[in-house]
Formats: sequence, structure tokens, C-alpha cells
Amino acid sequence: MCEVGVALLIGAAIGLACGPGATPATGKTRVTVIAPTFAQADFAVSPAELGDTDVWARIRHRARVARVGHASFAVGGPHIDEHETPVSNVHMPIYPVIGESSEHVRVVVEDDFARMALWIPRADCAPTAIAPVRLGDAHGTADPATGVTLDVGARLIAQPAANGLRQIALVDAYLDATGFAPARAIGEVWLAPEHEVYDPKLATSSEPVPTTTGTEVAAGPIREAPRDAAAVVAVAKQPLPIRVIRTLGPWDEIELRAERVRVRGFVPAPTVTVNAPPRSFGGYGRGGGYSISDSVVFDVADGACLYDREGGDVVGVEVGQKSRYAGGATSMTGWWNVVVNTDWGLMTVAVHDTSEAANPRAASWETCKK
Repeated sequence: MCEVGVALLIGAAIGLACGPGATPATGKTRVTVIAPTFAQADFAVSPAELGDTDVWARIRHRARVARVGHASFAVGGPHIDEHETPVSNVHMPIYPVIGESSEHVRVVVEDDFARMALWIPRADCAPTAIAPVRLGDAHGTADPATGVTLDVGARLIAQPAANGLRQIALVDAYLDATGFAPARAIGEVWLAPEHEVYDPKLATSSEPVPTTTGTEVAAGPIREAPRDAAAVVAVAKQPLPIRVIRTLGPWDEIELRAERVRVRGFVPAPTVTVNAPPRSFGGYGRGGGYSISDSVVFDVADGACLYDREGGDVVGVEVGQKSRYAGGATSMTGWWNVVVNTDWGLMTVAVHDTSEAANPRAASWETCKK
């Protein structure tokens, strides 16, 4: 039996196990990185429910979008975006997901006082960890205690699978790290923990920045073992808050948590500062406005159903009363086209006036909000 003590129990939770692939390295037992068990849940929200007050707690699936390209209201439907070619999105923002097929993912976008469900190509989604998993070496092995653990949703660049592994490079404002993960642990859509409720306000700025601990490590390498020749498991790009686990002579063993990634390793003790002053960590922003000349404007009420076309399917819900530019009356009485701005560009949707008033400013809009 492979003797790794408590580390074996930890490994069972984060994707490690002893086995035939375990090989000794510098006199220390290593363990084989295995694909972890994946949390699963059904898709439980329809576009007509996107205005419900508890909707974000009910949508647990997520995806990161790396490219803003084509979008449609139905799989195989006409493109409704404004992009001739996909545009890279370096921040890889997270979107809620309410459906998926083999080649498409249905994301929910909140913008311009509306929540809408759009089908986008799966290829436009960034690869990510779909379960917590350790990074290993090219043989699929890792130190039983130190190294990098990816949490679900970590920002990554992943190479195609080879021999059951995918080479990974972390995309992170605070850390550099590379390694190999089981191919089965990398995908596009993951299930967020129940406590991690989606917040559209947070999604439009950045993810939570590192939390100040009062102790920080200077920018530089974090090593697998307490010696200068030990392998580098990650590199801090700037001073970062840490927790010191123990001190071994001139080395400190530390734990560092950044954006959806955990690092445990060794740094020279002089690079650690106790009672460090608080630091500010920046984020990013996105969004903007638009105008349409020579267009009728009328109010669309909070909770109004947004349809893909007159008499068609609900694809979203108005959230907050909005004065919208009209796309004109449709061929069906009581139906009007309006314009909604999204990350994929301006989109035309239909709203239904149940009173069938001749003037949309006097309309009684069909509601989806409970």
C-alpha cells in the first residue's frame, strides 16, 4: 500500500489516488491524479421564469464565454447577433446556463433591463474545471500535499487531450501555473455549489479578489518542496495574501487562494510579510449604451414576456420598466417589436399587448413575472 497518511484522505476529495502510476520523485512518494466525481443536476428553469425572484438560486449551471460570436434563440435558428466573425473576450465572464446540446450552450444574459436566453456555440465557451481537481505532471502524478488545485470554473487554456490528460495553463491576474489534468475533469459547463448564487452585478465587474489575511508573500515562485531546486508549482505575479501552514528552517509552507484556484507550496521565509498592509486588487468592467434615430419609444413594463417573434416562444423577461426603441408593429394585432441590447449586440424581440391597443404607449403587456 502507498503510505501517504492524511494526504490520501485529502486526495480522495480533490482527485488524487495511489496506484500503479505513482512514481517516486526526489525520495518522496507521488500520487496519481484521477478524474474526480462530478456533481450533477437537471436544468430546471425555462426562459419564461427568468423574471422570478428566486431564479438565480435555481440556475446552478455555469459557463465561461471566451468568444462573442453567433447567437440564436433556437438551436439551428437564424443568427440574431451582430458579429460577422467572433470577437475574443479575454476576461472569460461567467454566464448562467439553462440548457445544452452536443454543440451548443444556452446562456442567460442580463443587460438593458432584460434577461434573455441565447444559444451559443459550445466552441465559444472556455474550457474549465468541471469538478475540483489537482494539476499534475506530464505523467499524471503530483506531490501528495503541495501543488495546484483547480476549483470549478477556473479560467484556463487547455490543449487537446493526449493519453487521457490535457495540458493546462491558468489564466489568472494573480498567478501563473501550468500542469496536466485528467481530460474528463475539463469541460465547458459546470455545476456551481448551492451556496454560490449567481450575481449579475458581480459578473459585470469581476470575480472576488483575493481576501486580505494580514500575511502576504512577495511576487515569485512557489515550490513543491523546501529547497531551491524543487519544482515550481506556481508563480505569484504580485504580492498576495496567504496563510502560513508551518515553517521549516529558512522556508515557509503556505496556502494561497486566488480566483477559483488553490496553491500549497514552499517559499523562502524572507519573502513572507506578517502584518502586511491591506492591498487593493482591481477588476474589469463591461457594458455600454446605444441609440437609434427616427424610432418610436415606448415603455415596456417590468415582467413583460419577451418573445423570439410575434406569436412565437418566450426567450426572456423584462426586469425593470424600460423605455424601448420600437422595431415597429408586426403582422399580428397586439404584437410589437422592440430592441434589447446584449453582449452579442442589439436584438429584436416581440412583446404582446393583451389589450390590442392601437398605440403601444397604452398597451397592457403580457407578463411572465410571478
